Amino acid sequence: MNLQGAERTRIEVLVDAPLVPELVSLLEKHGILGHTVMPTLSGQGASGRWSDDLITSAEHKVTLLSVAEPARAEGFLDDLRPLLDSYGMVVMISAVNVLRPDKFS
Repeated sequence: MNLQGAERTRIEVLVDAPLVPELVSLLEKHGILGHTVMPTLSGQGASGRWSDDLITSAEHKVTLLSVAEPARAEGFLDDLRPLLDSYGMVVMISAVNVLRPDKFS
């Protein structure tokens, strides 16, 4: 049995929740059909500490996670780069091996 799998690119984007539909549209534009949105409650980075405003959700952040073929991920990231600074997004990418590569376009 081959436990190596096939290489894909894992994309994680820390983003304000209202921007998720725009990111999903970008994913779909590049043929990336699967994603997961996870709540993110607090953190600390170059801008200091932050936490979710549970009353107004004015700064409600989520993490959008997707796994895709490297070429599709590269196209998505090329379109995402111009938005990073203006929306304060944090993007992490890594190479991963998946055991069912047909599930990740």
